[in-house]
Amino acid sequence: MLCCRVHPYLQVNVLVLNYFTLLAYGKDENMVQLPGGTFQMGSNSPENRNEEGPVREVTVKPFAIDKYPVTNRDFREFVREKKFKTEAEAFGWSFVFEDFVSEEMKKKVTQKLESAPWWLPIEKAFWRQPAGPGSSIKDRLDHPVLHVSCIPGETSFSQTVQTSALLMAFNLNAAYV
Repeated sequence: MLCCRVHPYLQVNVLVLNYFTLLAYGKDENMVQLPGGTFQMGSNSPENRNEEGPVREVTVKPFAIDKYPVTNRDFREFVREKKFKTEAEAFGWSFVFEDFVSEEMKKKVTQKLESAPWWLPIEKAFWRQPAGPGSSIKDRLDHPVLHVSCIPGETSFSQTVQTSALLMAFNLNAAYV
């Protein structure tokens, strides 16, 4: 299943970080060390959204990354074992990309972010119901988990050295590592 439209102007190197396995279970056999380096990040498309452009050179230091994304199945196991609650669950809502929101749910949206109107605040959207009430991961257990974050100091993730470094590397408002 293709989740995102690929735009012809898009020039982004995408890195997916799977930090749950390493941090929750202490396993690293599925991780690979990347040497870091310089690459072109961004897009020159006139349809840029929220700091996607312009294309610019970015340098990141070496870091470790998992070979495979964390799936809903993996995260479900982690949640059951650690009794973990995500921020989306704690807040009672999360942002969902507009293309994945049902027309019924769109009618319930009363606010939008002016800077990113394509992200809709959906009540009760979290990792088990990624598009809000009525959606499910039942047929998506092998898909990457959604609606999770890595906040320094958050329960089991306080020692997120690799994660913090990678997040900082791709935060356009932070110094690149």
